[in-house]
Amino acid sequence: MTLPRAVVFDMDGVLSRYDKARRIAELSHHCTLAPEEIDARIWRSGFDSEGDAGHFSAEEYLTEFNRRLEAEITAEEWFEASRAALVPNGAVLAIANALSKQTRIAILTNNGPLLAAGFSEVFPRAAAIFGGNAFFSCMFNKTKPDPDLFRAVTDRLGVSPAQTLFTDDSERHIDGARMAGLQAHHFETAEGLAIWLESFGLRTS
Repeated sequence: MTLPRAVVFDMDGVLSRYDKARRIAELSHHCTLAPEEIDARIWRSGFDSEGDAGHFSAEEYLTEFNRRLEAEITAEEWFEASRAALVPNGAVLAIANALSKQTRIAILTNNGPLLAAGFSEVFPRAAAIFGGNAFFSCMFNKTKPDPDLFRAVTDRLGVSPAQTLFTDDSERHIDGARMAGLQAHHFETAEGLAIWLESFGLRTS
């Protein structure tokens, strides 16, 4: 059996659990707005999605973030709030680490330029495993589930889509990956992911 040449992981919902309410609560310590208003101005307004799509540099994103919240949040405070909202999935990180000794591994996440700039501070465990193969949608000016984003990532990895496995907790993102030619798995548990990966001849421990 020929092993896959790359395995790509989603971040929020796969490599980690994302607690948005906790993130907003942490941000509320640095401005005068209620959590509901922070959510409205940053997330429900579509601003954060524009960041995911690459409409801003990291500096531009933070400037606009503060303008919308009428605040002076530093990058370090922003990273701290993001880190507080992230709960690593140790079992999936262990699988990724095992795979790193057999094939290329990468992260593909819908996220913006500030997280891309501070990834090693926000999620050091993943940064240590994936190194420079942490890809953020803002880098490509496209977001999942756009099939072109998946093709761009496989190009960056130097592999074909057909040689690449992808796992995500979103059915829409899975559909986009399959349209791009990747073999994809809808993530629910680390155990289920391990069984799927092992069916391709990969060791997960």
